[in-house]
Amino acid sequence: MQNTQEENQDGGFLERKIGLLEKGCTFMASFALVMMIAIIAVGALSRYFFNHPFSFVDEYSGYLLVAMGFLAMASALRRNAHITVDIITKALPEKSRLWFDVGSHCIGILIAGVLFWISLKLCYENYSTHTLSSTIMETPLWIPQLFIPLGWAAFILLAVVRVKERLKGGKGVDKPMIKNIKSGRPEA
Repeated sequence: MQNTQEENQDGGFLERKIGLLEKGCTFMASFALVMMIAIIAVGALSRYFFNHPFSFVDEYSGYLLVAMGFLAMASALRRNAHITVDIITKALPEKSRLWFDVGSHCIGILIAGVLFWISLKLCYENYSTHTLSSTIMETPLWIPQLFIPLGWAAFILLAVVRVKERLKGGKGVDKPMIKNIKSGRPEA
């Protein structure tokens, strides 16, 4: 019984793990950005100083851009940073806005679920058929494609947590959704 009370006070075991997943995805997206900058810089310097461009720069920077975008989706959801059309929702009363938010997140979960499934199937198909990129690097395509379903999965899990928090506590639509992992306070 005491364990259940602790979980309720801390926001729940599952919510904390999903928060850690989101932080991990944010870290990987940040790392992908740093790697993309480094690869492009090395490619530019190689072309400028040695008149010899690296053939992998365009390909790998494209893979890192895709990884960065999909891995950052969950973090953007947590921070309310996704693009919204709020001219109508701002005019609604708080309770109606809350239900509109829950409904739009449920629709988003369904769409993201379909896209997760499609991207997972594509990734598995390229893994099982040993599909390689048609470039000189011949990268196995399932490796960069793996970040797509991972990003969708993190997005779906955080959207489910958001719906649960909205229904349970009725938090305002504009409030941050997950507490800071270290301090236990909502992030700004």
